[in-house]
Amino acid sequence: MDKNEQLFLNFVEGLVKYSPDDYDEGMGTVYERIMINDYFRKLIKKYDIQSVFEGPSDGITGVRGVNSLIFAKNGKKVVYYTPSKVEEEKAKEIWKNIGKGVTAEIKQGEPLKFPFEDDTFDLVWNFCIAEHFQDPIALVKEMKRVSKKFVLIMNQNRYNIGTYPHVLYHRFRKQEWDHGDLKWMTFSGLNKMVKKNCLKVVERGVIDVPIWPDTWDTPVRGFFKGGMKAVGKEWDWNFEKSLNSNNSMIKVSSIVEKLPIGRFLKLPLAHHLYVLTKK
Repeated sequence: MDKNEQLFLNFVEGLVKYSPDDYDEGMGTVYERIMINDYFRKLIKKYDIQSVFEGPSDGITGVRGVNSLIFAKNGKKVVYYTPSKVEEEKAKEIWKNIGKGVTAEIKQGEPLKFPFEDDTFDLVWNFCIAEHFQDPIALVKEMKRVSKKFVLIMNQNRYNIGTYPHVLYHRFRKQEWDHGDLKWMTFSGLNKMVKKNCLKVVERGVIDVPIWPDTWDTPVRGFFKGGMKAVGKEWDWNFEKSLNSNNSMIKVSSIVEKLPIGRFLKLPLAHHLYVLTKK
């Protein structure tokens, strides 16, 4: 394993340590999941997606390995792939507790050598992972290889109003910046990844656009939870809430997300960018 693969492995296993044992992810992550699940429901309805590969790993600061649960709940075959044996075991445990009858194949291996033949899956995707590679073009090449239809990349948005305050937060705390290379967190970065791999863009856009800035990994969940408890109220945002978008606070928070305006006007509040491509 070279230095870059070791750094990526350390990043993934750091996320495993951050994964909440009580599955309470906080409102921000639950909102994020709801918006992504809504998008996946549209993909399922629009395209004939029967098999899904997610990996290597996912960059969410929450419950590990279940970003593709919504596909499994709709009867699709799901494979979750990780470079970490630690995460492999954690993801298996979480699917067992959360899946409620639906399952996924959890596999572990090298981050740039997927153990599958060419043209295996209808959709190959990952979340906030590409920007952590020194050469994300090579990652997308491997994603393209095992896909027979679609490749989807979702990453952080450099232009969110919370990004540079968080950069300063890291400097103030003298912490190494561990969120990936900012130059790939743009539409131009995504365009370069797909263009170099001769993928055809189906659509691009922003997702997870609440009315608050991205806090990245700033520990605000505990602050709100403790504050509400002090006044005799609960602040419980269990993973299960991400499977239902009828919560009134979620509806209010998605005002900007639902506005019929161009993606560039949403950039200051958008937490993530995405590009859906086709072979």
